[in-house]
Amino acid sequence: MTKATPPTTQPDAIPRPRADSPPATPAPEPPPALPVPPGQLIDEFTPTVDVGLMEHLVVNAPPDVTYEKVGELRFTDIRTPLVRAMLVARGLPRLVRWVRRGGVRGWRHHHAVPIEFTLDDLVMGTTWVLLGEHPGSEIVLGVAGRFWTPIIRWQDVAADGFADYERPGSGTIAASFSVHPYGAGKTLLTHEVRVRLTDPFSRRVCGWYWFVVRPFAHLLARGMLHAIRREAEREAGRAGRTGN
Repeated sequence: MTKATPPTTQPDAIPRPRADSPPATPAPEPPPALPVPPGQLIDEFTPTVDVGLMEHLVVNAPPDVTYEKVGELRFTDIRTPLVRAMLVARGLPRLVRWVRRGGVRGWRHHHAVPIEFTLDDLVMGTTWVLLGEHPGSEIVLGVAGRFWTPIIRWQDVAADGFADYERPGSGTIAASFSVHPYGAGKTLLTHEVRVRLTDPFSRRVCGWYWFVVRPFAHLLARGMLHAIRREAEREAGRAGRTGN
């Protein structure tokens, strides 16, 4: 008896487009990779941080106008009463020393000194140094010393030695202002502070100090940003360059 041969299974035929069918739509090309933004300039001077803060504010003015007002910031433009009181209180130990050395004359000399202080004055007249700048984008200032004690003891430091500063019992502060475009005619204004300590003991003591002053430091940062925004928006309004 002859067995029936099972039918051979044939692979499915690959469908071929008909001559009159439209050509297949090519797969869309992947979107081009977005450019990776460069690192912040402050990274070069304080790559590691023990304590710090960062505040942002949207400014209704172009980045070039906003950055110009960063350099023109006057600390008298900070209108928050608590911030002003904090700045006065932080300067009391120095005032006491002046009074002890010069009596009433020392006190009068203290009050005769103009308080209208700008970032440029900070660099030119104190131990703060200009660490670096990306013109029109970011500026970084720095200072070194023991700054968590009632009497601050600053140390001279150059920009090229700031990242390697290692004097025991002290630390460094790097402070930056940066601007980035944020929509049409607007700016994202950022202020960042990075503190690095040189040894475990200083790190521990400064940590306690920072726990106490951190809320006031944030108030000061916000006060500066609001002062910059106020002047930048006023300038942009006069020139008709505000965003939507």
